[in-house]
Amino acid sequence: MLLDRYHETIDELLKTVRTTQRDAIIAAGKLIADAVKDGACVHIHDTGHIIDSELIYRGGGLLLYKQFKYNLHVENPVRKRDRSGLDTSMAGLAAYALKASGAMPGDVMIIGSVSGRNVPVVDLAIEAKKFGLKIIVVTSMAYSSQIQSEHPSGLRLFELADIVLDNCAPAAEALMEVDGLEARLCAASGISAAYILWSVTTCCGGAASDGHHAFCLEECKLPRRPGIQRGASQNLRGKRHLAFGFFPFPAQKTIKKAPCHAFLRTTGRFWISNQRASFFST
Repeated sequence: MLLDRYHETIDELLKTVRTTQRDAIIAAGKLIADAVKDGACVHIHDTGHIIDSELIYRGGGLLLYKQFKYNLHVENPVRKRDRSGLDTSMAGLAAYALKASGAMPGDVMIIGSVSGRNVPVVDLAIEAKKFGLKIIVVTSMAYSSQIQSEHPSGLRLFELADIVLDNCAPAAEALMEVDGLEARLCAASGISAAYILWSVTTCCGGAASDGHHAFCLEECKLPRRPGIQRGASQNLRGKRHLAFGFFPFPAQKTIKKAPCHAFLRTTGRFWISNQRASFFST
Protein backbone atom coordinates (compact mmCIF):
# COMPACT_ATOMS: atom_id res chain seq x y z
CA MET A 1 0.00 0.00 0.00
CA LEU A 2 1.30 3.45 -0.92
CA LEU A 3 0.59 4.77 2.58
CA ASP A 4 2.85 2.13 4.11
CA ARG A 5 5.59 2.93 1.59
CA TYR A 6 5.36 6.59 2.54
CA HIS A 7 5.65 5.83 6.26
CA GLU A 8 8.66 3.61 5.63
CA THR A 9 10.28 6.30 3.47
CA ILE A 10 9.76 8.97 6.11
CA ASP A 11 11.14 6.65 8.78
CA GLU A 12 14.27 6.19 6.66
CA LEU A 13 14.57 9.95 6.07
CA LEU A 14 14.45 10.73 9.79
CA LYS A 15 16.84 7.88 10.56
CA THR A 16 19.28 9.39 8.06
CA VAL A 17 18.91 12.77 9.78
CA ARG A 18 19.64 11.21 13.18
CA THR A 19 22.70 9.32 12.01
CA THR A 20 24.28 12.03 9.84
CA GLN A 21 23.26 15.33 11.45
CA ARG A 22 23.62 14.68 15.17
CA ASP A 23 26.93 16.51 15.61
CA ALA A 24 25.77 19.50 13.56
CA ILE A 25 22.50 19.69 15.51
CA ILE A 26 24.34 19.70 18.85
CA ALA A 27 26.77 22.33 17.55
CA ALA A 28 23.88 24.53 16.36
CA GLY A 29 22.16 24.29 19.74
CA LYS A 30 25.35 25.24 21.54
CA LEU A 31 26.01 28.14 19.17
CA ILE A 32 22.53 29.53 19.81
CA ALA A 33 22.69 29.03 23.58
CA ASP A 34 26.12 30.64 23.90
CA ALA A 35 25.11 33.59 21.74
CA VAL A 36 21.86 34.23 23.59
CA LYS A 37 23.54 33.99 27.00
CA ASP A 38 25.79 36.81 25.79
CA GLY A 39 22.75 38.95 24.94
CA ALA A 40 22.30 38.02 21.28
CA CYS A 41 19.04 37.39 19.41
CA VAL A 42 18.09 34.61 16.99
CA HIS A 43 16.55 35.43 13.61
CA ILE A 44 14.86 32.94 11.26
CA HIS A 45 14.52 33.52 7.53
CA ASP A 46 12.81 30.85 5.48
CA THR A 47 11.85 30.60 1.81
CA GLY A 48 8.52 29.00 2.62
CA HIS A 49 9.17 25.38 3.61
CA ILE A 50 7.76 25.34 7.17
CA ILE A 51 10.70 26.52 9.29
CA ASP A 52 9.54 29.92 10.53
CA SER A 53 5.86 28.91 10.75
CA GLU A 54 6.80 25.75 12.64
CA LEU A 55 9.09 27.28 15.26
CA ILE A 56 7.77 30.76 16.06
CA TYR A 57 5.05 31.20 18.71
CA ARG A 58 4.38 27.49 18.99
CA GLY A 59 3.45 25.67 22.17
CA GLY A 60 6.60 23.99 23.44
CA GLY A 61 8.77 26.38 21.45
CA LEU A 62 11.28 28.91 22.69
CA LEU A 63 10.66 32.62 22.93
CA LEU A 64 14.08 33.33 21.44
CA TYR A 65 13.07 32.47 17.83
CA LYS A 66 12.08 35.58 15.85
CA GLN A 67 11.17 35.91 12.19
CA PHE A 68 13.39 37.91 9.84
CA LYS A 69 11.38 38.89 6.78
CA TYR A 70 11.75 41.73 4.31
CA ASN A 71 10.69 42.82 0.84
CA LEU A 72 10.93 45.79 -1.48
CA HIS A 73 7.61 47.33 -2.46
CA VAL A 74 7.69 49.66 -5.46
CA GLU A 75 4.65 51.44 -6.93
CA ASN A 76 5.30 52.54 -10.50
CA PRO A 77 2.35 51.86 -12.82
CA VAL A 78 4.01 52.69 -16.14
CA ARG A 79 3.50 50.50 -19.20
CA LYS A 80 5.68 47.41 -19.44
CA ARG A 81 8.77 47.68 -21.64
CA ASP A 82 11.71 45.46 -22.48
CA ARG A 83 14.29 45.83 -19.69
CA SER A 84 16.29 42.70 -20.53
CA GLY A 85 19.42 44.75 -21.22
CA LEU A 86 19.39 46.39 -17.79
CA ASP A 87 20.93 45.23 -14.53
CA THR A 88 17.87 44.39 -12.41
CA SER A 89 19.61 42.19 -9.86
CA MET A 90 18.44 42.64 -6.27
CA ALA A 91 21.84 41.57 -4.92
CA GLY A 92 22.79 43.89 -2.08
CA LEU A 93 19.23 44.55 -0.92
CA ALA A 94 19.75 42.42 2.19
CA ALA A 95 22.36 44.90 3.46
CA TYR A 96 19.66 47.57 3.71
CA ALA A 97 17.24 45.11 5.33
CA LEU A 98 19.79 44.33 8.04
CA LYS A 99 20.44 48.02 8.64
CA ALA A 100 16.70 48.61 9.02
CA SER A 101 16.24 45.59 11.32
CA GLY A 102 17.01 45.03 14.98
CA ALA A 103 19.94 42.73 14.18
CA MET A 104 23.26 43.22 15.96
CA PRO A 105 26.74 41.72 15.55
CA GLY A 106 26.92 38.45 17.47
CA ASP A 107 23.32 37.49 16.68
CA VAL A 108 22.45 34.18 15.03
CA MET A 109 20.66 33.94 11.68
CA ILE A 110 18.98 30.65 10.73
CA ILE A 111 18.34 30.55 6.97
CA GLY A 112 16.31 27.80 5.34
CA SER A 113 16.41 27.07 1.61
CA VAL A 114 16.22 23.65 -0.01
CA SER A 115 18.24 24.61 -3.08
CA GLY A 116 20.29 27.37 -1.45
CA ARG A 117 20.88 29.05 -4.80
CA ASN A 118 18.40 31.92 -5.02
CA VAL A 119 19.60 35.51 -4.91
CA PRO A 120 17.65 36.64 -1.79
CA VAL A 121 18.84 33.86 0.56
CA VAL A 122 22.44 33.91 -0.64
CA ASP A 123 22.45 37.71 -0.46
CA LEU A 124 21.12 37.63 3.10
CA ALA A 125 23.80 35.16 4.17
CA ILE A 126 26.56 37.25 2.59
CA GLU A 127 25.39 40.50 4.14
CA ALA A 128 24.61 38.91 7.52
CA LYS A 129 28.18 37.60 7.75
CA LYS A 130 29.50 41.07 6.91
CA PHE A 131 27.22 42.43 9.64
CA GLY A 132 28.78 40.07 12.19
CA LEU A 133 26.05 37.45 12.50
CA LYS A 134 26.60 33.71 12.84
CA ILE A 135 24.88 31.73 10.09
CA ILE A 136 23.08 28.40 10.52
CA VAL A 137 21.83 27.00 7.22
CA VAL A 138 19.16 24.35 6.67
CA THR A 139 19.42 23.03 3.11
CA SER A 140 19.54 19.89 0.97
CA MET A 141 23.16 19.07 0.22
CA ALA A 142 22.14 16.45 -2.34
CA TYR A 143 20.26 19.17 -4.21
CA SER A 144 22.39 22.27 -3.64
CA SER A 145 25.71 20.62 -4.41
CA GLN A 146 24.49 19.76 -7.93
CA ILE A 147 23.32 23.20 -9.04
CA GLN A 148 24.79 26.62 -9.69
CA SER A 149 24.04 29.73 -7.68
CA GLU A 150 21.93 32.51 -9.19
CA HIS A 151 23.74 35.10 -7.06
CA PRO A 152 26.44 37.20 -8.79
CA SER A 153 28.99 35.90 -6.26
CA GLY A 154 28.50 32.35 -7.51
CA LEU A 155 28.17 31.15 -3.91
CA ARG A 156 25.53 28.77 -2.65
CA LEU A 157 24.00 29.04 0.79
CA PHE A 158 25.88 26.14 2.36
CA GLU A 159 29.19 27.75 1.34
CA LEU A 160 28.43 30.73 3.60
CA ALA A 161 27.34 28.86 6.72
CA ASP A 162 29.04 28.57 10.08
CA ILE A 163 26.98 25.40 10.58
CA VAL A 164 25.19 23.43 7.85
CA LEU A 165 22.15 21.34 8.77
CA ASP A 166 21.46 18.99 5.87
CA ASN A 167 17.75 18.19 5.68
CA CYS A 168 18.74 15.02 3.77
CA ALA A 169 16.11 15.61 1.10
CA PRO A 170 16.91 14.20 -2.33
CA ALA A 171 17.61 16.47 -5.29
CA ALA A 172 14.34 18.21 -6.22
CA GLU A 173 13.19 16.90 -2.81
CA ALA A 174 10.26 14.65 -3.77
CA LEU A 175 10.55 11.20 -2.21
CA MET A 176 8.69 8.40 -3.95
CA GLU A 177 8.36 7.09 -7.46
CA VAL A 178 4.81 5.93 -8.11
CA ASP A 179 3.54 3.91 -11.09
CA GLY A 180 1.48 6.12 -13.35
CA LEU A 181 2.97 9.38 -12.09
CA GLU A 182 5.66 11.13 -14.08
CA ALA A 183 6.82 13.20 -11.12
CA ARG A 184 7.79 11.84 -7.73
CA LEU A 185 5.33 12.12 -4.84
CA CYS A 186 5.61 13.76 -1.37
CA ALA A 187 8.20 16.37 -0.42
CA ALA A 188 10.89 15.64 2.15
CA SER A 189 12.31 18.98 3.20
CA GLY A 190 9.52 20.35 5.39
CA ILE A 191 9.26 17.33 7.66
CA SER A 192 12.99 16.84 8.01
CA ALA A 193 13.69 20.56 8.56
CA ALA A 194 11.09 20.72 11.32
CA TYR A 195 12.55 17.56 12.90
CA ILE A 196 16.06 19.01 12.74
CA LEU A 197 15.18 22.37 14.23
CA TRP A 198 13.09 20.94 17.05
CA SER A 199 16.14 18.77 17.76
CA VAL A 200 18.27 21.93 17.80
CA THR A 201 15.74 23.40 20.23
CA THR A 202 16.31 20.56 22.69
CA CYS A 203 20.05 21.22 22.48
CA CYS A 204 19.50 24.94 23.14
CA GLY A 205 17.69 24.12 26.37
CA GLY A 206 20.28 21.52 27.31
CA ALA A 207 23.11 23.99 26.75
CA ALA A 208 21.59 26.58 29.08
CA SER A 209 23.66 26.63 32.24
CA ASP A 210 25.27 28.91 34.81
CA GLY A 211 21.88 30.04 36.10
CA HIS A 212 20.37 30.65 32.65
CA HIS A 213 16.97 29.22 31.86
CA ALA A 214 15.00 29.10 28.62
CA PHE A 215 11.64 30.79 28.23
CA CYS A 216 9.23 28.23 26.79
CA LEU A 217 5.75 28.82 25.35
CA GLU A 218 2.62 27.00 26.48
CA GLU A 219 -0.87 27.10 25.02
CA CYS A 220 -3.19 29.38 27.02
CA LYS A 221 -6.27 27.52 25.80
CA LEU A 222 -5.60 24.63 28.17
CA PRO A 223 -5.80 24.78 31.98
CA ARG A 224 -2.50 25.09 33.80
CA ARG A 225 -1.01 21.79 34.81
CA PRO A 226 -0.96 21.30 38.58
CA GLY A 227 2.26 20.94 40.50
CA ILE A 228 4.49 23.01 38.19
CA GLN A 229 6.27 25.81 39.97
CA ARG A 230 6.91 28.78 37.74
CA GLY A 231 6.90 32.53 37.49
CA ALA A 232 3.86 34.52 36.48
CA SER A 233 2.92 34.39 32.82
CA GLN A 234 1.17 36.59 30.29
CA ASN A 235 -0.68 35.85 27.07
CA LEU A 236 1.15 36.50 23.78
CA ARG A 237 -0.60 35.28 20.61
CA GLY A 238 -2.41 32.64 22.63
CA LYS A 239 0.73 31.37 24.38
CA ARG A 240 2.07 31.59 27.91
CA HIS A 241 5.69 32.43 28.51
CA LEU A 242 6.98 30.15 31.23
CA ALA A 243 9.86 30.90 33.54
CA PHE A 244 10.29 27.49 35.07
CA GLY A 245 10.96 27.41 38.79
CA PHE A 246 12.02 30.03 41.29
CA PHE A 247 15.58 31.21 41.48
CA PRO A 248 17.70 32.54 44.34
CA PHE A 249 18.84 36.11 44.41
CA PRO A 250 19.84 38.81 46.92
CA ALA A 251 16.89 40.44 48.66
CA GLN A 252 16.10 43.86 47.23
CA LYS A 253 13.07 46.09 47.11
CA THR A 254 13.28 47.65 43.67
CA ILE A 255 11.93 46.03 40.53
CA LYS A 256 14.59 45.38 37.92
CA LYS A 257 14.20 45.02 34.16
CA ALA A 258 16.35 43.36 31.53
CA PRO A 259 15.99 42.84 27.78
CA CYS A 260 14.13 39.65 26.99
CA HIS A 261 16.68 37.41 25.28
CA ALA A 262 14.81 34.18 26.11
CA PHE A 263 17.75 33.01 28.23
CA LEU A 264 18.03 35.24 31.27
CA ARG A 265 20.35 35.04 34.23
CA THR A 266 17.63 35.07 36.80
CA THR A 267 17.12 36.62 40.18
CA GLY A 268 13.51 35.92 41.01
CA ARG A 269 10.06 35.51 39.55
CA PHE A 270 9.28 36.69 36.02
CA TRP A 271 6.59 38.00 33.76
CA ILE A 272 6.63 39.12 30.15
CA SER A 273 5.52 42.56 29.09
CA ASN A 274 6.05 44.32 25.76
CA GLN A 275 8.92 42.04 24.74
CA ARG A 276 10.82 42.71 27.97
CA ALA A 277 11.34 40.30 30.85
CA SER A 278 10.79 41.80 34.25
CA PHE A 279 11.77 40.14 37.49
CA PHE A 280 11.41 41.01 41.12
CA SER A 281 12.52 39.90 44.55
CA THR A 282 10.52 37.38 46.52
